[in-house]
Amino acid sequence: MKQDEKKEKTEHELQSEADREKPKRGGASIVTYIAVLFAVAFGLLLLSYFMQQRNTAQVIQGLQSSVSAVEDLQSKNTDLYRQVNQLNAEVKAQQESNQSLKKQQEAMDLFWQIERLYLLSQYDACGETVAQMEEGDLSRFLPSENIHAFARLSPAQEYAKIQKALE
Repeated sequence: MKQDEKKEKTEHELQSEADREKPKRGGASIVTYIAVLFAVAFGLLLLSYFMQQRNTAQVIQGLQSSVSAVEDLQSKNTDLYRQVNQLNAEVKAQQESNQSLKKQQEAMDLFWQIERLYLLSQYDACGETVAQMEEGDLSRFLPSENIHAFARLSPAQEYAKIQKALE
């Protein structure tokens, strides 16, 4: 029995030793496997990080070009507003000039009527036309300079002379 016991003991010891060696071999391969998995995972993380950086850089570049395009549009818009204001001012000045020219034309038409009536000695009709000229305050639109080389007096001076003669 002793021999059987020894045999069992030896088998038991061999089995224990084998059990101890298997986990060591399996443990080393598991550690290596885990290390490789961590290395691959870390590599994938680095790869995804660099890809994300590249995408972010492209997005930032796109946004910067959009911002510069918006700034250009704002600059053009400001220039256009400035031009619109300038053109509106020019239109207003032209309208005022047009009104002034219309008043001057109306004043000159009445002046020529007054002058003709005065020369024809139709003093009553001339007085009525002078009153019409004064009602519209058109005498101030008569040119104060000679408009013809052969005229001695300007229309404003001639009108004042006729007005004094009618009083």
